[in-house]
Amino acid sequence: IIAEYINKTFYNVKLNAEQKEDIKFAGRVFRFVPQGSRGYHELAAAFLDGKMGYPAVVFFDEKIRRLQSFQGYIRAKQFDQIVKYIGGDHFKSISWEEFLAGYESQIPE
Repeated sequence: IIAEYINKTFYNVKLNAEQKEDIKFAGRVFRFVPQGSRGYHELAAAFLDGKMGYPAVVFFDEKIRRLQSFQGYIRAKQFDQIVKYIGGDHFKSISWEEFLAGYESQIPE
């Protein structure tokens, strides 16, 4: 249910935060930074404000402005609530708390 909604509502992009290839985004070139035993990609660090944690999900609006990022595992029911709040543009008119009060997820606990 969630994957179907996400594929219908969002443009999904998967980024390997440790990839070595340069990425050109928003008029800038982002590069791999070798650090420690693994390193990281500057684009991932920019999307996550330098707080690198995996897995991570970042939501952008239609003008590629970051709306919200989440790090770590998110349970299916909570992720359903998040994608419906953002994907339905509810964040533009009501608070998260108001949305939760009126939304009943179809995903079991």
